[in-house]
Amino acid sequence: LISGRYKLVSWNSRYAQWAPDCPTLTTPCPRWGMSDCTEGCVYDILADPSEASDISKEVPGVTFQLLARMTELRIGMQDYPSTPETVLAWTVWRSKYNGFLGPWLD
Repeated sequence: LISGRYKLVSWNSRYAQWAPDCPTLTTPCPRWGMSDCTEGCVYDILADPSEASDISKEVPGVTFQLLARMTELRIGMQDYPSTPETVLAWTVWRSKYNGFLGPWLD
């Protein structure tokens, strides 16, 4: 969710990561800079376009507003829990395709 200069990352996955040059066909994303975003991470995308620093604790009012808006938007949405199949798919996508989506079943 993006509002002005702030971006909220909040999902059931434990980690969020972005870098401007990965993944590519030849460059996987490094494992540094991962953040636990289960409670919501906030990034100032103008000052920090690579989303390296979670500022959710520094701007609690913004964090609260973004989380409240995300809660509104999620009303009526179906959440699908992870299954062994989805875990396998993500593992194959990360290892075989450097993070890109592709076939994962034999």
